Amino acid sequence: EPSGEDTSMLVNAFKALAEITGEDASKETWAEPGAIQPRQYARDYLDETPNAKGPSEIRSRIINGSRSFLEKTYFAQVETTVVKNPREANVGGVPTSLAKVKGYARVRAARRELGPDLEILQKVNDDYCWVLIFYLLRCGLVKEALAYVEENIGAFRVIDHKFLKYIRAFVDSPDRRLPQQLHTEINNDYTQKLHNAPEDTLDPYQMMVYKLVGRCDLHRRNFDNVNSDMMDWLWLQFALAREYSRADEFANQAYGLGELRTSIKDIGERYFGPNSDLPNAPTTFFFMQILAGLFEKAIADLYPNNYMSAVHFAVALDYYGLLRVSDISSSDD
Repeated sequence: EPSGEDTSMLVNAFKALAEITGEDASKETWAEPGAIQPRQYARDYLDETPNAKGPSEIRSRIINGSRSFLEKTYFAQVETTVVKNPREANVGGVPTSLAKVKGYARVRAARRELGPDLEILQKVNDDYCWVLIFYLLRCGLVKEALAYVEENIGAFRVIDHKFLKYIRAFVDSPDRRLPQQLHTEINNDYTQKLHNAPEDTLDPYQMMVYKLVGRCDLHRRNFDNVNSDMMDWLWLQFALAREYSRADEFANQAYGLGELRTSIKDIGERYFGPNSDLPNAPTTFFFMQILAGLFEKAIADLYPNNYMSAVHFAVALDYYGLLRVSDISSSDD
């Protein structure tokens, strides 16, 4: 490892891979029950049959594993922020996940990091309710988000009487997918709010929560008027993506791993290419490619910049059976 280099993105990539593969850190050898077996995923990963069950499960595993990694990392950041800023966080009592996220929202409000105009953010019992739900979703705490709405149902009946049924259906669905009728309804609500509400009255966090729960306005997968960074943007892509078969997905709802990979490739070429002046561009882009399951391309691109790490990753991927070996006579990489 060249000294002085920032390795945080390589560490992130290893952790994300552990999340994707379902690696359990408590298992010491592959012989233990529940441990991942050598080349466990090879057959499904290498299967080229269109719409086959195995490759579809691998794609779901990549989407859910990467999203879960980005959510757990964010929650760790929430906990650190609350510990470092006890006065502003004012958690008090039992530090449940909800209490920590409330504290985190208070810290960000105190730092003026919730956006320029706090006046338009809706409140329930002194908490910015949509900010809170957004951060709970960002941390992957979907059940806590539902419990928070149920607990404050009186207030939500006034603010947004339909939201409870949307978030309940979202949490109850194993792949966080609303039934078609509710999907249509929440998308209509979202569009109406967007077009009919006066510009400076919409709570941007409410709109983001709608976007996440209803997969609204899927062709615009970015943050509107909500402070965010690259990790948030990445999370949003995985939070909106779903594995789907061409047969059962309406065209306007089709956003799966293939489309997500195209977004990552575009961003990579635009910002992280060989001439990029961004710090740690090669390892950052490598991390993004690993998240998207672009394993072969990730290794090929990292190799000229950091062959040691590239080889270590290739060994790990091969162990799980998640690496296609190219035909040397016909391969560019």
